[in-house]
Amino acid sequence: DDFLEADCLARLMEALNQHPDVKIAACGVAKHRKGEAYEVPSLDAVSVIDSDELHRRFFGYEFWGFWGKVYHRSVFDDVYFPDYTINEDYVVMAQLFHKYRKMVFVETQLYHYIVSDTGLSHQRLSTRAMDEYYNKVWVLDFYKKNDLQYVPHAEAQLIETCIKLLRMIREAGKPCEYTDVYREMKSYLRSHLFAILCNPNLLVGLKVMAISLTI
Repeated sequence: DDFLEADCLARLMEALNQHPDVKIAACGVAKHRKGEAYEVPSLDAVSVIDSDELHRRFFGYEFWGFWGKVYHRSVFDDVYFPDYTINEDYVVMAQLFHKYRKMVFVETQLYHYIVSDTGLSHQRLSTRAMDEYYNKVWVLDFYKKNDLQYVPHAEAQLIETCIKLLRMIREAGKPCEYTDVYREMKSYLRSHLFAILCNPNLLVGLKVMAISLTI
């Protein structure tokens, strides 16, 4: 149900052509429900986002999706695409942003993301919901091997996912149904309590929740 403004691809290609050393261009995203009225702000700003800002915004839940972007075909050479299908975009974009380190950004909201309560990102507790955990583990391992400065960010992402899924399992009263992954997530939190307490990317409330879930 998502859709683009008529000039979206043209403006993204123009931005890339103005910066031939950059391989990825993204535009602003408007999120609204189907049928809702919307207005596209008139923003002409185009900027190149460097690695630090790109990763800061990426780990802040921005630029996660494949959508709303144009890529040079070569960027997907040697990229790992996960079998787990919840948060798979996170795995791929982490690799691309690590490898290319910058992106052209067109601020205008040229991509329209239609919010739906039935989409993949709103799934209820299921075996497939655990895919999010495994993909977050993969990204953390990736940064541990390739770029240590962003490990605390990837670690915070994994901890937030552990908290969310453990709470979902507990509230559903189904620890026995998800025994292996339930124990694995609890074990991760227990063995990283010091890192959790020291992580500047986690709110105090999340730290408290993480600790309480290890009991």
